[in-house]
Amino acid sequence: MGQKHKKIYIVLGKNWIKKGRNPVLSPDSIISVLALGYTLQLDTENRHIIIFSTGFTGKNNRLSEAAAMYEFFLRKFPAAADKHAVYLEENSIDTYQNAEEVKKIYDNLALEGEVYLITVAYHMARSRRIFKKIFKEKFNEIRSDEIIFNGSLNIGEKDLVLIEQRQKDLTFLFWEPIKEICLRLLLIFDRQGKMVRLFTNFCRRKQYI
Repeated sequence: MGQKHKKIYIVLGKNWIKKGRNPVLSPDSIISVLALGYTLQLDTENRHIIIFSTGFTGKNNRLSEAAAMYEFFLRKFPAAADKHAVYLEENSIDTYQNAEEVKKIYDNLALEGEVYLITVAYHMARSRRIFKKIFKEKFNEIRSDEIIFNGSLNIGEKDLVLIEQRQKDLTFLFWEPIKEICLRLLLIFDRQGKMVRLFTNFCRRKQYI
């Protein structure tokens, strides 16, 4: 018998960035966690499943991206973290592996419920395509930056300042969508994601760590 929850949220990590000598979560990863937390605050009646996904993607980071997102979630939304069941997927290094590894958790726990995929808008098209291929089912989409920027959530003032800082990061905003277009084109010829994986690893190590 599967574990029945109303909703299953899958939050995808979106890289590290340099801050001094140490890597920190990218603004896009932070925004996805904020979108999850504020979405959960609108639903206080139900218990849900949360899966933070992405592993050890840099040479020097002490945490997986999943663990770093979970730590941030614990600090920002302790009540939600206590209420909902949280799982960390720490083996993946790219979106294709995100889907493969999350599917293992999904099957091992025999999860049942409405599935929501959370990532930023420019990453969603490729993520949706890959997850549908691996899961073979429909996903609900939460484009984290769009729902935060459109004002549909009651975002705290400090978090709004953080999000505005992200909007000013023109280098990050320019590079990531361009890289995403390249990866989507690669998937046309690389259905198993092998070339995409090599490209992703190269970009992560060159740009962020």
